[in-house]
Amino acid sequence: MCIRQIKLNFGEKMIKVNKYTKSDGTKVRSHKRSEPEFPELKKIDTSKLDFSQKKEETLSNREKAYTKDLKREDYLNLRIYRGTTIGGKPFVTIYRGRAEKPYTNYSFGTEDRRENYIQEQKNWEKEQFERKQKFKEGKKKAIENIKDYIKVGDIFYTSWGYDQTNMDYIIVTEVSPSGKSVICRRTDFEVADRQMTYDMQKPTAEPFGEEFRMLVDVGYDGNSVSLKGSYPYLHTGEGSKRRGYFSKWDGEQTFYETNPMFGH
Repeated sequence: MCIRQIKLNFGEKMIKVNKYTKSDGTKVRSHKRSEPEFPELKKIDTSKLDFSQKKEETLSNREKAYTKDLKREDYLNLRIYRGTTIGGKPFVTIYRGRAEKPYTNYSFGTEDRRENYIQEQKNWEKEQFERKQKFKEGKKKAIENIKDYIKVGDIFYTSWGYDQTNMDYIIVTEVSPSGKSVICRRTDFEVADRQMTYDMQKPTAEPFGEEFRMLVDVGYDGNSVSLKGSYPYLHTGEGSKRRGYFSKWDGEQTFYETNPMFGH
């Protein structure tokens, strides 16, 4: 076998290409390649910039090049650019947030139609902004009063399984001082109705197994309370764990679970 070595330029480094010629004339090529060196990206310090400057500094090169000669208007999270096509039609290009590509780019027969369209987009953006603000304020208030939404003895449920439905129930045994986490244990259930392929279950306050900690999550209005975290899913309530998301039981619900004879 004879070997000849070729060097190729790649960026600022070299790639070594080995050509192998076997006795039967077959050529085999193998590459030993190192990563090219790239110049370190320039980091923009925005800590001392005001909001308008931050917007300017963080625009993508694509957006800057495409809109450099267009008239710009900022509205909430939108960047609105107005212009005229080669054919003389008014058009608008709108970017949202950190997006590098515009989410809308239309031309119109008249300027009035363009302005009406822009106003529709502004109204929609305002609605979304107000909804998000309402959610944030409600969520903050709910977290401050989180202890009002959960207490010792509350039962939560979750379902899981592939090609079958398994139900697990946990009960709160302790609430942390902040109310942002709770100590739980698995809890038992009773069969309210039994059919050939499934059982209808109702959880009962009969804790068993080891204790484990779960995080509390509340909706912005405080009406929805849930728990999330890792819990022992085996029927003994100990040992192996899986991550789960638990909803609060209202005290009346019954739950469908696949009969063990018809599951995996």
